[in-house]
Amino acid sequence: MLKESIQFHGAGQCGCRIALEFQKLGYKTTYYNSDFIDVRGSGINEKDLLLISGTGSGGSPMKGREILDSHIHEFKKFLLSELILRSECRNIG
Repeated sequence: MLKESIQFHGAGQCGCRIALEFQKLGYKTTYYNSDFIDVRGSGINEKDLLLISGTGSGGSPMKGREILDSHIHEFKKFLLSELILRSECRNIG
């Protein structure tokens, strides 16, 4: 029951790698990245990934914030759709 109640959201290369480890343990996860190279070959399911085209932030929090700000509507839509979907699945089961 606990695993169905918790979701992990990974942002950027490091966050996606951490969330992937939680996925391997059976937790629900979503991923956000702006660099395809960070996620290719990782085994992340495309339906769980919001990939914003670009070359990433290069580890710069300021650059990461700029990327998020310029794609905030996509981010919110994806996040809300994932939260609603997961909630509906939990209520059905």
